[in-house]
Amino acid sequence: MAASDLSPDEFAAAVIAVTSAFGDPTRRDIYLYARKSPQGVKAAEVAEQFALHPNVARHHLEKLAAGGYLDVELVRHESAGRPSKRYRAAANDANLAFPPRRDDLLAILLARALERLPVDEARALAEEVGYEYGREIAARMEPSEGHRSVKAAVASVADALTAHGFAAHAESHGSALTLVAEH
Repeated sequence: MAASDLSPDEFAAAVIAVTSAFGDPTRRDIYLYARKSPQGVKAAEVAEQFALHPNVARHHLEKLAAGGYLDVELVRHESAGRPSKRYRAAANDANLAFPPRRDDLLAILLARALERLPVDEARALAEEVGYEYGREIAARMEPSEGHRSVKAAVASVADALTAHGFAAHAESHGSALTLVAEH
């Protein structure tokens, strides 16, 4: 679909999507770096290349992946532990995706649908769906062998939250672990 075939609102949404993904100069540079690597890049490589904290590098990579500009591959290790992610330029990355993603519209429509239910039913439904979704995410994060440390588990939760747009990271202060949302 050409830009001229879009309504003004659709075109504005497409521009917002592109500027959200590429409006940050570091994120643009990370995208170009990932495009140059046929085997893809890992967050640790990006962090080292751009002198970033690994969580910041991961946030940029996940933002690009959420916009459809990078594909994500899980790389399983022979040893115990969670798989790492490798990011590659998406096959269709040269073109803008039209129509743009409408996650905000879906959230508004879901909220309106829940408003039509009695409060107790809406709360129970949201809790049930959220719980099931959380279990699905947790199942994908489970280590194949051995036990996960509490610190590794908290880092996995932070990674999952970041992958869903929350830009979270884990911090340790003495013996306490904290999840921190950067927004």
